[in-house]
Amino acid sequence: MRSRLMSITLSIVTLVVILPQCTFSQTKDSNTKNSKRWLMSIYAAKTSNHVVKEFENAMIVQGYNVTTHNFLFGGTIEHPWTDSYNLAWMAGIHYMFKPRFSLGLVVGNSMFGETFGARSEFQNIFIKYSSITVSPLFSANIADRIRFGIGPSLFFAKATKTSDLPESSKTNLKLGVVLDAGLTLFEISHVFGEFKLQYRRIGKVKVGPYQEDSGTFLSEINYDHWLIGFGLAIKLE
Repeated sequence: MRSRLMSITLSIVTLVVILPQCTFSQTKDSNTKNSKRWLMSIYAAKTSNHVVKEFENAMIVQGYNVTTHNFLFGGTIEHPWTDSYNLAWMAGIHYMFKPRFSLGLVVGNSMFGETFGARSEFQNIFIKYSSITVSPLFSANIADRIRFGIGPSLFFAKATKTSDLPESSKTNLKLGVVLDAGLTLFEISHVFGEFKLQYRRIGKVKVGPYQEDSGTFLSEINYDHWLIGFGLAIKLE
């Protein structure tokens, strides 16, 4: 498995770095006339709530769904409940090797939230979770303002048990796919703004086992999610 991931990583580097450089050297004369082939981009986004629901359902299945008392402020607390972030950012660099086609490397982080479960008044579990994305991306402009992209991706799916100190954290390396779409909203000189829609196919991730006094938490969580956002890109000389 490790050798396969290394092979995939080397292929990614070849596609994103070596191929654009070769193309650049072959078209040096034309680049002198049209040199704005490199793009840098950064986006802020909101993710779908799917991963949060997956964690809440897993806690219900495993019995972490007890209503407890709030001794500090009074009343009761129903479990599970989640402090949802559902925020994401991504940044990328892209090479336009043809007027309508580009190769890029995109990195990003999806921060979903922290879910709280309880089996009794004093038996609880808190888990915070996120996913880092590293993906080569092939994109095609099908119209002046509309772009579609696809690429294989390495996902670092992370889950951290925060209910105990020291915190217990585990990261699973997953191979998946990124589907990407963009709509250019405006362009001013070398800078343009883009509406972003993206789907990240990660699959199921093993979370746990986390040993508790009341038992063991172990589940498979589907980390697939959508994100929607806005970003800026700049054409480099």
